[in-house]
Amino acid sequence: MFPVPETVNPTSTHPTLHALRRCKTLDALKQLHSQMITTGIILHTYPLSRILLLSATVAPISYTLSIFNHFPNPTIFLFNTLISSLGTHHTDAAHIAFSLYARILNPTTLLKPNCFTYPSLFKACASHSWLNQGRALHSHVLKFLEPPYDRFVQASLLNFYSKFGKLGVCRYLFDQIVEPDLAAWNSILSAYARNDGFSLEVLSMFSDMQKSLVRPNEVTLVGLISACADLSALSQGAWAHVYVLKNNLKLNRFLGTVLIKMYANCGLLNMADQVFDKLPERDTFCYNAMIRGLAIHGYGHQALDLFERMRIGGLVPDDVTILVTMCGCSHVGLVEEGCKIFDSMKELHGHFTDRDLIDWLLSLACLLRLVLGLHDIMLVHNLSILNHTLFVLPNCKMA
Repeated sequence: MFPVPETVNPTSTHPTLHALRRCKTLDALKQLHSQMITTGIILHTYPLSRILLLSATVAPISYTLSIFNHFPNPTIFLFNTLISSLGTHHTDAAHIAFSLYARILNPTTLLKPNCFTYPSLFKACASHSWLNQGRALHSHVLKFLEPPYDRFVQASLLNFYSKFGKLGVCRYLFDQIVEPDLAAWNSILSAYARNDGFSLEVLSMFSDMQKSLVRPNEVTLVGLISACADLSALSQGAWAHVYVLKNNLKLNRFLGTVLIKMYANCGLLNMADQVFDKLPERDTFCYNAMIRGLAIHGYGHQALDLFERMRIGGLVPDDVTILVTMCGCSHVGLVEEGCKIFDSMKELHGHFTDRDLIDWLLSLACLLRLVLGLHDIMLVHNLSILNHTLFVLPNCKMA
């Protein structure tokens, strides 16, 4: 335990705290940490919270925990600071965040979790697919917090349940919010947009949002346009595109991908191509959406050209890229090119799982129309799966 100093200025005007704001390296952090111990400022809650935040950014977790564990009787504010920092900078340390939460619940600490304790923990549960742990955490919210709940707690609950497709719970939680803010609207819209069959609900919810004073942002419009793409709702999707342009919203790769998909589904490939060309940055999902649009409308040569452009640009194709490109090849009889793409995928991945191999062979068979060529696979793969593959092959079509 550190010696208690006689006089310490713990306010934000302390020169060590100013130095912390400029600190970028572990060595500099260690020097400042030593100064804080020497001056005794480390014993005060606010300065300790600042160094914990910095340590979580530039130092190993073990170093951050050593700083925290040397502080006698940490407050709930310090626990929350460390839990949140781990969730932001060390997403693989969720188990440590929950061990800290368990320490809060220990009766000897005389602490009680508050609204700042839970958002990072729910985020960890969602990212690690911990449904049961998240439900238990929800019960703790009901136990320890008084309604109405903080908007960040409500948004984290919505996001958590939406990741597991629990739309009924999401809608119930949303309806409990008296005045939903932008984060709440985005959470519920994204929840519906991520699950098949709820595109009409997205449009309905967005209509309700427009009646409020909350203005949509890029996240809102990704959910809206995604629903428009699924429904081939051109007028609503075009309205959303115009809204982006009129309000100077950033046409990022997420908005670009759903706009490309929407215009392609509505048959306006020229508009999809314009959006693709105007994107300041493109990732694999953007290319997949554009290649898919070209493929489903019979522009196999253009789809193959875009695939090659993607690879030359240094982006690594994923399984969707290969499937949509081979689909484009199949429409125009590019048999040799399709075989080369299949071979390149084998080189890229090295091996396939059984399910992967069946998917690739099905796509390749659709391309080559060589049903009899699949019979050799019966020696090593499940017969029922192959019978189903042969059955659907004559009517095979990529969505």
